[in-house]
Amino acid sequence: MIITTALQSFGGLCETAEEKLFNQVLYNPLHVLHQLLSRQSTVSQNYNLRPRKHDKELPEKKQLI
Repeated sequence: MIITTALQSFGGLCETAEEKLFNQVLYNPLHVLHQLLSRQSTVSQNYNLRPRKHDKELPEKKQLI
């Protein structure tokens, strides 16, 4: 009896879990981490850009003195 299974690499498993968690946080406003997301980007509202997985704005870079 031969059993064949498709096994993902550890990196693939981590990537899948990370994407699942991000989607849960992004689309569930009651998720404890949802409030930590940045505000909605206004750039994507004014231009016809390529499709994105989310509509969040990246935080501004802070310079160290």
